[in-house]
Amino acid sequence: MIIKSATGPILRKILRLPPRGPTPIERLRLALEELGLTYLKLGQYLATRFDILSEEASREMARLFENVRPLTYDEVRTVIESELRRPLGEVFAVFETQPLASASVAQVHEARSHSNERLAVKIQRPGIEKLFMADVRNLRRLAAIADAMGLLGRISVRDLIDEFSKWTIREL
Repeated sequence: MIIKSATGPILRKILRLPPRGPTPIERLRLALEELGLTYLKLGQYLATRFDILSEEASREMARLFENVRPLTYDEVRTVIESELRRPLGEVFAVFETQPLASASVAQVHEARSHSNERLAVKIQRPGIEKLFMADVRNLRRLAAIADAMGLLGRISVRDLIDEFSKWTIREL
């Protein structure tokens, strides 16, 4: 991912060609989106850390709060039926296939109960807790290296990852 995102700009710099395409901070945002949930959440977290990122970088990272790819209806149906151990039609009289809202951790669908009550159904993305915890273990390893190299000066990258982890776990 990093090689894919950085190769073009590095070659352009070596060949002394003018920059083309997204800025470096836009490339970082796009890479975080492509890497998935944990890295998308990390970018969202960093968007709130004005002590670390510039105003421009914070604004770019804040774009990670928008345009999150929703789960497909089949994925949603599978999650609901697996969790409730019943077919969707037995649980809800009506279940809207298009989400009302989609975020990095979950999405919300409108539904109607069999007694015609209007409902909002929140569906968490499947497997995200396990994936998140594995990614955080890797981020902690990288943070230890970053701290040993002094990459953020007096700011502890390990402490940042711990704070980010707690911030995200509350949402999960």
